[in-house]
Amino acid sequence: MSIEIVRREKKLDSGSLAIIIDISGDLDFEGEEMLASFVSEFVALKGANVALNLEKLNFTNSTGIAVIRKFCAVVMKNGGKLVAYAPNSMVEMVIKLTKADLFIKIFPTESEALKNLA
Repeated sequence: MSIEIVRREKKLDSGSLAIIIDISGDLDFEGEEMLASFVSEFVALKGANVALNLEKLNFTNSTGIAVIRKFCAVVMKNGGKLVAYAPNSMVEMVIKLTKADLFIKIFPTESEALKNLA
């Protein structure tokens, strides 16, 4: 299965805007390239608050997590925050094995993730 990446926006309680990235499918070699090119769109955004929706991400490996960590670094460098939410047990295990959870806060639901961005 290929990957699908959809960007949407949601107003936070604080009045600021959150960018939600829905990632569906498999974050394999093909998906990693697609996500990496998507990350490049955020290089110029200053102060973006981003939530990665991992609910429909079926598969990833350490290379896919590395792309997500790079995404986090780009957002943070520009003064924003990045969180993730709702990974399945396999994706969460890869996140923990790669120690990405030390850099990316993981939440069980979208509402909890967005509260952290507010």
